[in-house]
Amino acid sequence: MGFLQILRSAKEKKSLGVCVPEAYRKRHAAVVEDKPLSMADAFKVEGIFAVHGSIMLQGKMVQGMLRVGREIKLDGKKMKVLDISVERKPAERIEQGQRGALFLQAKSFPIIRAGDLLEF
Repeated sequence: MGFLQILRSAKEKKSLGVCVPEAYRKRHAAVVEDKPLSMADAFKVEGIFAVHGSIMLQGKMVQGMLRVGREIKLDGKKMKVLDISVERKPAERIEQGQRGALFLQAKSFPIIRAGDLLEF
């Protein structure tokens, strides 16, 4: 099937007819994230990447704190936090409410998606 045939045969997406203003989405998301989860530390994943043999998780620390060197268990596998970056600057820890990236030492890629909430 050629490129033009694919374009011609493309079906139109159905409109759901729902319009949610951006300001409402941000306000609602903040309310959901600020609810107390449990006593565990929690990190909300916004992106996941493989970087030079390690795994980088971008996101927001929703609850608690995480330091460099801590071992965490994800997807049934232990992983060590090699490095932390907060707002694109190296840091020793990431605290509740901060956005940043975690660099994890792992032999295999865990099954994590953007939007997942990791508790450890």
